[in-house]
Amino acid sequence: MPRYLRFILLFIGFVPYGAKLPYMFLAWRDSPQDRFDWIFVALFTVLFPLVWLLTRKRQEVATVDYTVLIVLIPSLIGYAITMYAAINALQIICGISIAFSVFWLIYGGQNAYRVLPSFGLLFLGVTSTTYWINYYVGDPGMMSGYIIKFATALILLAWLTLNILWERKVQTRSLLYSGAVCLTLLYIWQSEESSSEQGAPVVLELSAGKSGTYLGQSQEVTESDIRFFGEDSEIEKYYYIGDSDGIYILALTCGSKINSIHPASHCLRTSGWTIHSEEIFKTTLDEDTVYISEIVAESQNMTYLFWVWYTNPEFSTGSFVHFRKEWKRNVTWNTYQLMIPLNDKEDPQALIKARKEIQSLIKTLAAD
Repeated sequence: MPRYLRFILLFIGFVPYGAKLPYMFLAWRDSPQDRFDWIFVALFTVLFPLVWLLTRKRQEVATVDYTVLIVLIPSLIGYAITMYAAINALQIICGISIAFSVFWLIYGGQNAYRVLPSFGLLFLGVTSTTYWINYYVGDPGMMSGYIIKFATALILLAWLTLNILWERKVQTRSLLYSGAVCLTLLYIWQSEESSSEQGAPVVLELSAGKSGTYLGQSQEVTESDIRFFGEDSEIEKYYYIGDSDGIYILALTCGSKINSIHPASHCLRTSGWTIHSEEIFKTTLDEDTVYISEIVAESQNMTYLFWVWYTNPEFSTGSFVHFRKEWKRNVTWNTYQLMIPLNDKEDPQALIKARKEIQSLIKTLAAD
């Protein structure tokens, strides 16, 4: 294959990833957790051509390696599906896989192995990955995600250095097998993680006026709310006051643009809140087991307890990951966020009291 044709094909291979760069620029600018991800993309921009020029073997690019079509074709299909479903992070991941697969296709598996660590840097720059690292390691703050990503970047840089200094032969089958094993283990682990987080459906009947011992007041839905949660989602905001502290409720009937619905803690951090804790809390409502995402967060020296869950007519879950896995366009999903002041976040009794007050309101408002 002529050299100019290889360069043209390589450029085309990067087009799907490049199409997501404007979205990534906005995320780097606006999201505190994505703010430093540009560093990994910048490192790739410098190191990829450098490593390629230093390590390439011209005799190894004489023939096209069609073996990688096993990766390229699913990546193209995945990109199209995630573009239709508007799942930005997965679309970026598929874009990176397409670029790497095209490089492998035209330059061979051995050369692909030499530049593989640089593509690993691109994966570190995928939006929302810092949030999900924090989510899975159980860190309510943001430091774990930063530490893990930059430590991984150092490992990848060391790997790149070894590829420059020492020649190593790698079989194409070894790369494909290793990738398949990693994807399988990731799928099994993620499936196990959310397999037991499904409980009874909890749909609330919200209205202004008297509800049991509570008095409900509707709150204004702002233009900012509509922009944030999407124009096709039905948004309701209420404030309920009973015998104790008032409870704020944000309720969404999810529309078709599922990418407008984000994890509650992610939204809070983006709005400047400090997350002190986040966990899946198991409780019962009228003897039915339900799972709630429980968050303790602070803003402007005020601490609040949040209960968040996602429900359809058949079941509910407190896990955003499980919600996204089970979501379907033809099924109505509601998400609820209840917020109550927490007078002393260090006092276990204050937390128990706040839980009981929220639970009492849910029982009052829950549809039969």
